[in-house]
Formats: sequence, C-alpha cells, structure tokens
Amino acid sequence: MRFTVERMRMLAICKNLARLTPDSGPIEDLTGILIVADENSGRLRLVATNMDVTLEYSTPAIIQEGGRMVLKGRLLAGMMHLFNEDRVSFSTFPSGSAVRIESGTARYDVSYLPGKHFPESNVAAPDNVVKLSGLANLVKQTVFAASKNAGASGNILMNAKLEVYPTEAHMTCTDSAMLAVARQVQVNSGRMTLLIPVKSLPLLISVCGNEAVEAGMSGTTLVFSGNGFILATRTMQGVYPDTSSLLSRVIPMYDAIVDAGAFRNDISCAGTVYRPGMYVRLALRESGIELFYESSLGQFKTTTDAAVLNDMPGEGFHYNANHLDQSLRHMTGNLQIGIDRTGNMLIKGQNLCYFLTPRRQSKPIAAPEQEKNPKPKKAAKTDKTDAAA
Repeated sequence: MRFTVERMRMLAICKNLARLTPDSGPIEDLTGILIVADENSGRLRLVATNMDVTLEYSTPAIIQEGGRMVLKGRLLAGMMHLFNEDRVSFSTFPSGSAVRIESGTARYDVSYLPGKHFPESNVAAPDNVVKLSGLANLVKQTVFAASKNAGASGNILMNAKLEVYPTEAHMTCTDSAMLAVARQVQVNSGRMTLLIPVKSLPLLISVCGNEAVEAGMSGTTLVFSGNGFILATRTMQGVYPDTSSLLSRVIPMYDAIVDAGAFRNDISCAGTVYRPGMYVRLALRESGIELFYESSLGQFKTTTDAAVLNDMPGEGFHYNANHLDQSLRHMTGNLQIGIDRTGNMLIKGQNLCYFLTPRRQSKPIAAPEQEKNPKPKKAAKTDKTDAAA
C-alpha cells in the first residue's frame, strides 16, 4: 500500500476523525481511522466511528498501490501536525505489520491493523434531503441552552431542533430553564424538521462550518453530506416541546431597550465577584436596568443605561448570571427586554430570541390596571358574657 496526499488536507480530516476515536477500547479497530486507497479512482476513503456517529471523508491522492489499514486516530492527527512539508507519503512494509509515514526529512514507522474488523457503514442515502447553509452560526448561538444531563439518556432536550424552510432556517435549544432560538435568512431547497443530538454539534460545526450541505433522514439516522464528507448520527425518537407556543404565552409587563454591548459588559463586571452558577438580581428602573449581586467575595451593583418603558416595583427577579452572559454573547445593537409578572424574561435581537426563567417564582406582581375588590370584614366575635350583658 503506497500513496501520497496533501498534508494540510490530511491534517484537517484527521483532526475531525480523531474526535470519534478513543485511546483504547474493547474493539481495537474503533480506536483508529480506516484508510482505504483505491487505485482506480485515485482517492482515499477515511472513516472513523464510535457506533453512534460515523464520519467519512473522500479526498484525492497519488496512489501507487491500493489497500486498507487502520491507524490510531489521535496518533495520526498528531503526526500530520508535526510535519511541515506540503505532502506526506505512506508505504507499508512487506511484512504487513508496519507503515512508514514521511514528509521531507521527518519519518515515522508505526504499526497498523488490517481493518478486517472495522464496521462498515450500512446507512442508505436519504430519500428526501434539504440543502441549507449557515449551520455553524445557528449552533453557536443556541447550543449552550440545550440540556447536558448525561444521566438522562431519554431526555429529548439533549437535542437541538433544526427547522428548515424555503427562505430561512431556525435552530432551537432548551434545558427547560432557558430557551434559545436563532433564525437565519437564507435560500434553502426544501422544508424539513430534524432533531440533532447535542453531543454531535461540536463535530458538526467543525465538519460543516457555514458551507452548503445536504441533510436528510435515513431510517433513524440523520445524514449530513457536503464537499467530500458524509456525517451520520443516530437520532432520538420523540416529540420536541412546542417552544413557539411557550414563547407566545409570555406577555411582558415590563419592557426596556438596551445596547447589547453595554448590558453584557455590566454582566461581565459582576463576574468579578460572583461564583459560577450564582444568580444576579435584575430590576427595570426609571434610570435603567439595575443589577445587584452579593456574596462572601464582595458586592456588586450597577445600572445599565436603558430606555425603560415601565419600571417594576419591588426588588426584581434573580437570574443565572452565566445564562445572561451566554445569551448576550451573540447579540449586537439594541435589544428588547420584556419581563412578565412572574419574572419570565425575553431577550430579543435581530434573528435571535432568548427566554430565561427566574431562580424562583417570586410572588406575582399585580397588573397596575387591575383593581382588587377588598373583601368585607367579618364581624368580630363577642364574648358570651358581654353578649348577655
């Protein structure tokens, strides 16, 4: 087996494939990358899988002798990074137990597996596909809100919902305490709703980026394909919550318009004294958005300049400071902030919407226009002796 391939292309491929390969495991072939060299097509096929996610690449190469082998994934990616020439060559020894990998004056001799036990993918091509782009942006703006409860294997919230329409695409993630919805205007080739496992999203970003890809379902497997790659991941069966209905039921009582950069800067300043997972108190005042936090490390209080349409009475509501910071990270320009009477907050920007629940459901604040009818007082009880007198 002998072939030569472009090093930078091989490096990019191996870095993504190595994400699926552990250092050790019961099936040794699964710790490596399958490389198949085809003399007739002049292309290499490189595959890695963890049995839930399979990633396959096809790339051109100069192939003198075809064959197949499995090389340790992380080891191979590391070698591609250390070489500094434009091309790298592979040639197996006649003994059939080792391969020489060299580029310029650098050379490695490493053992390989014949790949007889590497599981070949049996995923059929999807019957229906949609063509879309901008996946990386949609994922980055929403993935932090998805559930990461690794112990709940059947939790449907450990998926992102991707809705594709002819003129735009939406991605939704939620863990029930917060909700993120990103919208991207684009021209797509169809209409489809897909559930993408959260654990597959970092790899999806790295492989697909914002380039145009095709997506579709093959049985219970979600398949993405693009320029020289196929990414297949198992999906969970179930119904994702109707988040659109949830958002429509939030009726803000208190509203403000604020600059995203200024608001996030003040949230970040609070981070100098708050511990991860702690909560900051937020209230809309006539002077702006008031933030307050106090802990054993210190106290923080500031007011962000904002156009507050109607300020709230009382101390306000407590929100997870990390959630606030993550929500504002992807927003620019003026934001609309709306808070209902129980503290549920909507943060809206261009093509983005975030929903946050307060730490605790504080006592609902009565609407200003709602008048309460006082109940008639009961007559005071009298002592029997006084009544007799």
